[in-house]
Amino acid sequence: MISLFLSNLLWGQEMMVSKTDSEIIEWVRQNSVPIEHVEAENGFSDLRPLKEVLKDVKVVGLGENTHGTREFFQVKHRLLEFLVMEMGFQGFAIEASYANCMPINDYVLHGMGNRETVLTGQGYVVWDTQELSEMIDWMRAYNHRPYPLSTR
Repeated sequence: MISLFLSNLLWGQEMMVSKTDSEIIEWVRQNSVPIEHVEAENGFSDLRPLKEVLKDVKVVGLGENTHGTREFFQVKHRLLEFLVMEMGFQGFAIEASYANCMPINDYVLHGMGNRETVLTGQGYVVWDTQELSEMIDWMRAYNHRPYPLSTR
């Protein structure tokens, strides 16, 4: 089992500088959300606690410790699905040039171009990955569904 730790949201509640290891471990246990799957398309039952945590949140930032770790991007994809389908989020931004990402936006919203070209064209090799490709394809497919799936 993996645990999703919302460090930016929860860490600020209490600084851990003077805490013992056991106190820190206990705090993490009490303030993390265990998740069953890293990969997208695995349902949301394990992510349901996030609905309460994020109920009044308008913007969610998803970072990573490294730019090359597959699992970070898989979790981002899964969280994107959850945020869109369960909480009604409608926008996605990435750490890249706005102008270079416009072809990705056109692909996702309007089906213009092809995924390989638009992803490579944004010019940042770190984002030119299979995991981001799958996320872009999911966004495009979601936008082309004939009915809304969001429950927000």
